[in-house]
Amino acid sequence: MLEQITENMYYQYFIGIPGFQSEPPYVPSLQVEFRKCLNDEIMIEINEMIIDYNSPDDPGPGIGGGSDSDKSSVESENSETIILDATYAPQNVSYPQDVNLLNEARRTLKE
Repeated sequence: MLEQITENMYYQYFIGIPGFQSEPPYVPSLQVEFRKCLNDEIMIEINEMIIDYNSPDDPGPGIGGGSDSDKSSVESENSETIILDATYAPQNVSYPQDVNLLNEARRTLKE
C-alpha cells in the first residue's frame, strides 16, 4: 500500500497530500501498528457505524440528510434519484485521461 501511495498521485491526493512527492509519506511500520490496534470488536463497531450511516431509513448527511430542521429545504422532487450508468454522469467530472488534469498537476508542481 505504501508503495502504491508513493507512486500514485491520485492516492496521495486522496490521503490529503497537496502535491506529488516521491518520498513515502510515512514509515512502513506505521501500517502494522495501526492494523494491530484494529481488533475484531473495533472492526465490528466500524462496520455497524457504516451500515447505520447508510441505512435507507435514515439517510446520512452525504445522502441529503442532516438535521431535522433543514430536511424540508433539502428535499425536492428528485431527492431520491441516483445515477447508476456512467454514460449519464455529469460532464464536469475530470477523468484520468483528461489532459487538463495533467496540466493542473504540472502547474501545481511548478509552484
